[in-house]
Amino acid sequence: MFWRRKYRLLQRLGKSSPDARLAASLCDPNRISLDIGADVGEVAIAMLPVSRSVIAFEPRPAQARDLAAMFAAVGAAVRVEAVALSDRPGVMAMRVVESEPGRSTIDTDNVLSDVDGGDVHSIDVPVKRLDDLQLDDVGLIKIDVEGHELAVVRGAAETLRRNRPVILVEAEERHRPGAVADITALLTGFGYAGYFEFDGARRAVEEFDPAQHQNPAHIGGPDDPWAVRGVYVNNFVFVPAAG
Repeated sequence: MFWRRKYRLLQRLGKSSPDARLAASLCDPNRISLDIGADVGEVAIAMLPVSRSVIAFEPRPAQARDLAAMFAAVGAAVRVEAVALSDRPGVMAMRVVESEPGRSTIDTDNVLSDVDGGDVHSIDVPVKRLDDLQLDDVGLIKIDVEGHELAVVRGAAETLRRNRPVILVEAEERHRPGAVADITALLTGFGYAGYFEFDGARRAVEEFDPAQHQNPAHIGGPDDPWAVRGVYVNNFVFVPAAG
């Protein structure tokens, strides 16, 4: 009963979440959707009705167990992989942010400069490359990994070549300077074109200006980390380039 209630709550929250709605709008109902950095599962739940099935990647062991229990309780076609993704397999240290678990990261370049150091502890998590799973019929890959997106994409090169999915990636300069330019360069090299939404219109990712579109003063602090008080663009969509 608990897991069913939680699922329904997250389902309702997803309907009002811009991130979840964006992810759902990009899904292909005949193909698999991947939620890399699934956290509580809100985005995976939004993806499910418009995907053949969903694979949710969540490396924090307790959170992965909760996700698996919730999806099993409602009979959802979601497979949970309790691993982090990168460009090489093995084990890596994940810094877990107690007050904001969704900001936990394995990326050593993300210094978590605006997080109280006493609020962070480290755990070892298993790591795979996405290519290691040899997935087919992938229609959408959503990536929210707090600064580690370059390594995730490098470890997915064969999956991208074989499936040509749409990619939705969160990239933020506060995680790593040059994050947006670097992921754009990498995916352009793989034959993708990117865009972001601004003022109700699509803008080519090459028009992105951190000072204009991603001012960290416009997002909340520790007391209200998800509040947005101005323009803050951090979701970028990449699609296979025509021709």
